[in-house]
Amino acid sequence: MKPKFIILLGVALSTLLISLLSSCTNEEQDGITPNYSESENILIEYADAHNLGLDYIKSEIQNSHGICDKEFIESAFDSFIIIQYGKNEASKISRELAPMKDLMFCLETPLTLQTRGNNDNIVNQVNPIAYEALNECTKRISEKLANISDENLFDNSSLLNDLHSLINDYYNTYIQKYPSDIDTQAIAQVLGILYGSIEYWTNSNNVNFWSNVELEGYSNCSAGNDQSTPQTRADEKKKDDKTLSKSDYIITVASADAIGGLLSGPGAVLASGAAALYFDVE
Repeated sequence: MKPKFIILLGVALSTLLISLLSSCTNEEQDGITPNYSESENILIEYADAHNLGLDYIKSEIQNSHGICDKEFIESAFDSFIIIQYGKNEASKISRELAPMKDLMFCLETPLTLQTRGNNDNIVNQVNPIAYEALNECTKRISEKLANISDENLFDNSSLLNDLHSLINDYYNTYIQKYPSDIDTQAIAQVLGILYGSIEYWTNSNNVNFWSNVELEGYSNCSAGNDQSTPQTRADEKKKDDKTLSKSDYIITVASADAIGGLLSGPGAVLASGAAALYFDVE
C-alpha cells in the first residue's frame, strides 16, 4: 500500500507543479501579449466616428430625395465636422482638406482611383508606417474576399468578424513593432477607419443606397467646368473601370476611406462618400 500511496502522491505533486508552472507562464505571457480587447476598443472609436459621418451625409441626401452635387456633399460634410469638432476646429479641417476636395470629385483621375494601387503622391504625404500597415492589411483582406462567393460578401457577420480580427491583429503587430506615439496614433487612425469602413461597405443597405444616389456635376479636371449632360455623366459612370465586382468594390471604397484617413481623419468621410458615388458595383 505504501508504494502505491507514494506513487499517487508523486502524481498529485507533479500535477500541482505543472499547474503552477503553467499559471506562471500564462502570467508572463499576459505581460507581453497585447490586450486585444483594449486595442479593438481603440479601433472601434475611430470606426464609429467615421461611420457616423457617413450616416450623417446619408441622412442629408435622403432629405434631398437622393439628388445632390459636389457642393451638397461638401456642405453636408462641413455641417458634420462642425457638430463633431466645433466651429474653430472645423474651419481648420476644411482648410486642410481644400486641396483634396477637387481630386475626390474629379471625373478623370479622382483620388478614389489612386487608392487602387501604390501612389507616390499619396505616400509622400502620409505617415509611412501607417501606410505600410494599411497596404499589408488591405492585401490580406483582398485575398480573403477573393475566396468568398459573391452572394456571401454582403451581410455576412462571420466574414465581418474575421475581417475585424485581421485588422486588429495588424494593429497590434504594428504598434509593437513601431511603438512611438506618432506612429501608434497614425496606425490606430487608419486601421480604425478601415475597421469601420469594412463594416459599412459590407452592409448591402449602405451599398444599395449610395449606388442609387444621383450625383450631379462631377468636375472635368482638364476642362475646368463640366459641360456634359446628366446622361453623359451617367454613361461615363457605367464604364468598365467604374463598375466593380463586389469584392473589388469593398476593397476599393474601403481603401479610399483609409487613404483619406491617412491624409486627414475627418477627410476619410469625404473620401468615402466620393468613392461610393464614383464607383458602381456589379
